[in-house]
Amino acid sequence: MTQLSKMEGLLTRQFFDDGLLDMFVGVGLALIGIAWLSGLVALGAIVPAVMMPFWKPLRQKLTEPHIGTVDFSASHKKKGKEALTKWVAFGIVVLVVEVSALFAFNRVSLSSLDFLKDLVPALPSVLIAIPLTATALYLKIGRFALYGTLSVFFGFILLVDTGINLEPGHAILFTGVCTALIGFGVFRHFLQNAHEMDAEG
Repeated sequence: MTQLSKMEGLLTRQFFDDGLLDMFVGVGLALIGIAWLSGLVALGAIVPAVMMPFWKPLRQKLTEPHIGTVDFSASHKKKGKEALTKWVAFGIVVLVVEVSALFAFNRVSLSSLDFLKDLVPALPSVLIAIPLTATALYLKIGRFALYGTLSVFFGFILLVDTGINLEPGHAILFTGVCTALIGFGVFRHFLQNAHEMDAEG
């Protein structure tokens, strides 16, 4: 790894470590959860596409006035675009697997598969945890591993007989709300530090 690559890796982490990405992901998951609970599972698939155009304007308005802009090398930008393409493709695969599993297991009557049918409600949350954890590894931001853990936790809560009628959409919604709230706290701390630095400057 070259010195430039190391520097760009550090800048990438700082670029996304202000809490804005956390809030963005959290709101997106909450919207997907709401779509699921509304019986519009397929609608949840377009949430990322609808939200993506707002990312750059939000960064320009909320973050860049305090930390400036970062112009990465062409190779780094290419890697970023490739990673984004892979995550979009992964998101589509996750949706297809979720819907297919729910559709198939609800129609299977084999008693030997009953234990698998019981696990299906937790599947969406487990699948969502994968990109969240991968984001933690890629950006080296541990909070996203926490979000992945929360997603799995809320998913398996569905398997516990609590007497409350909980659905996969609830687990996704809870994960989204927690992610957004933690992100808001991080972003608030970032703004406080930025204002203090601006005042000192």
